[in-house]
Amino acid sequence: MSEQNLYSMTTRNPWAFLIARKHKIIENRSNGLDVDKIGAPIALHVAKKAYPQKERHALYKLRPVRHCLKNDPLTKDIVDDMQALDVFFDAMCSCIVAIVFIKKIIQSK
Repeated sequence: MSEQNLYSMTTRNPWAFLIARKHKIIENRSNGLDVDKIGAPIALHVAKKAYPQKERHALYKLRPVRHCLKNDPLTKDIVDDMQALDVFFDAMCSCIVAIVFIKKIIQSK
């Protein structure tokens, strides 16, 4: 059996949760991603530092984020409770929450 490296990608919640739950399937990164990462397993890591509270709560209210949170069985009962969402997402900080696979890289112009 050959060894394979496990790469990691760090992002903050709610984005990490949305990626892990397959609600968010496109990730935009300013630093790009190496082509050799296509098809390789990538550990999705939640950053230790969360967004400031005001910014977090604004993100939870974004229409596409709210739609996903409202329809996900893990968050549907707390979608209207900002503090409960904070506790839910804070529990994931500094953790690997999923293994994901990059299918395609599109370079921005």
